[in-house]
Amino acid sequence: MDKKRYTSLEEIFSDDSLGLLNVKPAAQVISEDERLINSFQEIIEFYEVNNREPHKKNGFKERMLHSRLEGLRTNESHIKKLSSFDIYSFLPSLDLEDETTVENTIEEKPTVEITSVQDILDLDPFGLLGGGSAEQLGIFELNHVTAHKDREKTDEVAKRKRCKDFDQYEPLFKKVHEELKSGERKYIDFTIGTLKENTFYLHKGMIFFIESIDWSRENSFKEDGTRVRKDGRTRCIFENGTESNMLYRSVEKMMYNDAGKAITHPISGTEDYLFNQANLVQEDDVATGYIYILQSKSPNQFIQAIPNLHKIGFSTTPVRTRINNAKNEPTYLMDEVHLLSEIKTYNLNPQKFESIIHRVFGEVCVDLEVADKYGIKHKPKEWFSVPYSVIDEVIDRILDESILGFSYDPKKMYLVKR
Repeated sequence: MDKKRYTSLEEIFSDDSLGLLNVKPAAQVISEDERLINSFQEIIEFYEVNNREPHKKNGFKERMLHSRLEGLRTNESHIKKLSSFDIYSFLPSLDLEDETTVENTIEEKPTVEITSVQDILDLDPFGLLGGGSAEQLGIFELNHVTAHKDREKTDEVAKRKRCKDFDQYEPLFKKVHEELKSGERKYIDFTIGTLKENTFYLHKGMIFFIESIDWSRENSFKEDGTRVRKDGRTRCIFENGTESNMLYRSVEKMMYNDAGKAITHPISGTEDYLFNQANLVQEDDVATGYIYILQSKSPNQFIQAIPNLHKIGFSTTPVRTRINNAKNEPTYLMDEVHLLSEIKTYNLNPQKFESIIHRVFGEVCVDLEVADKYGIKHKPKEWFSVPYSVIDEVIDRILDESILGFSYDPKKMYLVKR
């Protein structure tokens, strides 16, 4: 048999009939952390497509995601690693758990129902199935997902926790969805400097409500001329049942960077609409909030010296719940308050109701300054020096529309005809 003569390396390589020169590339090894992030990202992408968490009874793939999510929620190590990727607050917040933990006690593990081999694989409490190559782990993956390593960890992350009084807010979110569908509310582009209390917003497909802003820093300038912008903690309620105390500037940055939307208040025309809707309460009427009148119990001599000092405002939750922590909130002068009156409103915009009251008593609005427990100064609003009986009369006149013909005389301390 004649030996075959080769004249180039290319001829040698092309004549490899036994495939001895075909070297398989080594399987790409992924770290346990990368596998963890990829698996969590699949849950996030499912939520973004379906606008809900995966359910246990909707087929194998969705059940696998459901089991995976339940397993992550009980693993403190995984929660810590995934905190910067948890943009929809699927996982519990470790640093904001209730401060009622008891030392030296045995932690009870939540019971997980095992009904299939897949449930056992998803639990894997000792990590016996982890750390393999991408090829070995492929049967457990829906698809290959690149980890989003460039997600920025903002003040939002690790600040969300379960909203314990969410049952008070859930009907409001349902109503907002109905009003958006009917056209009574609309989405508008968000712009810097427009965040407000008692307003709904849309961020990455999720609606949230800014209930309050506790300002702790006013606009100012440093000695070198650098501007320090106004800031403070917010209370944001999210429609998935969580809440956060993000800084105002962090919420603003989050909305701006992700092209968030503001949600307009219901289209209600003029104040005549408010009056016309405030008279009769029927079975199908919708409660929209509470107008309240408070009196401070503060022993501070300066506060006690102000005659007829009352706070007039509104709340979307029962007022007794709202003022439960009054002694720790600057808006209530860092002390207990006495609830003089609570009026439940129906079919009307309580903000507008409140706006009319404040306009009537604008001349007797009291400028107050109070320090919180950290010594930070605050200027609480909605405190007025006006007799309770006059406030009560104004509310009645708003309801019967006669307020349009009256104004408040601070010297005489009663309503006068215009």
